[in-house]
Amino acid sequence: MNPNKNMIRVCVVLAVVLTAFCVVAFTLPLERNGVFWFALVMGVIAVAVQVYATYTASARGEKAKSKFYGWPITQVGTMYMRAQLTLSIVFMLMARAMPLWVAVAICAVLLGIALAGLVTTDAPRDEIERQDEEPKEDESAMRDIQSRARAMAGRMDGEAGKALEELSDKLLFSDPVSSDALAEIEAELAACMDTLQQAVADGDRDAVLTLCRKAGLTLDERNRLCRLNKENGQ
Repeated sequence: MNPNKNMIRVCVVLAVVLTAFCVVAFTLPLERNGVFWFALVMGVIAVAVQVYATYTASARGEKAKSKFYGWPITQVGTMYMRAQLTLSIVFMLMARAMPLWVAVAICAVLLGIALAGLVTTDAPRDEIERQDEEPKEDESAMRDIQSRARAMAGRMDGEAGKALEELSDKLLFSDPVSSDALAEIEAELAACMDTLQQAVADGDRDAVLTLCRKAGLTLDERNRLCRLNKENGQ
């Protein structure tokens, strides 16, 4: 649903609620003293808080996770509005006998609890949105190379088999995160692995040994560049 249309519907409903509240307040034969007017103002504030809570929950993020974590914010606003409107009516009915300071104290505590609830329920969504906006680390290239190395390990015995196992272990413990600065060296490593796979398929032990050494040196250079980029904050 379009957030603008949703907000319009919510505002219409809340306008009806506020109108009904005001009609009840001014229709009943109540004492129009400080308690009455304070209770009326707090009722209006409660509706305004609900508008804010609904807007914060629905209009700030369109992703499903953002909406899911925004739902408790609306619930806090709704509970506060219901509680405050109820209290406002009660205070109006008791306006003649109730001291103003009692109404102020109770409403202030309730408003404080509501505001604290809005802040604490919105915090998880802030973190979720921050994580969604962070660039995702790309590990696909190195994971593919690691997978291919594991598949080749064990397919040959002797010195060639040992070289394949060592290369697989070396890849396994290498940082899998790629970056633009590593694209060229990783492409070279991937090409070397392609040739190595063919040599393993052909059973060419000498080529396997040579290519394992070449892949190992290329991997060392790739890991050196990876560490350098991290030290430079890239």
